[in-house]
Amino acid sequence: MLKTIRLVNVAVLALVMPVFATAALAHAKLVKESPAHDAAVPPPTEVSLKFSTKVEAAFSSIEVKDATGALVKVGTLAAAGDDKTTIAVPLPMPLTAGKYTVEWRVLTAGDGHKIKGSYSFTAAPAAP
Repeated sequence: MLKTIRLVNVAVLALVMPVFATAALAHAKLVKESPAHDAAVPPPTEVSLKFSTKVEAAFSSIEVKDATGALVKVGTLAAAGDDKTTIAVPLPMPLTAGKYTVEWRVLTAGDGHKIKGSYSFTAAPAAP
């Protein structure tokens, strides 16, 4: 009898564990950025990032650095839209032409995981 109970418990665990493993692997992923990765764009007025799941804006950050690695002044980070999957920072000063790097860190709302990443874009010179 005890052996049967153990076998049933092992069978149930074998069926249930993949469900939890899949949920644990479902961390937020960056799905869209603006300006886009490696894009050459007119100088943007904000940087926004959309993730696959909700993120905690209060515990997230977006930094913008110029080609020398110097920080660019950005405004206050805020959630953009009601779905809480997008965060953005305004760029109060116009960017000069050149390459910029965006470095971001977010805390996912559902599982509390911290993720980070970076990408680059180019602010194209203004048309004459």
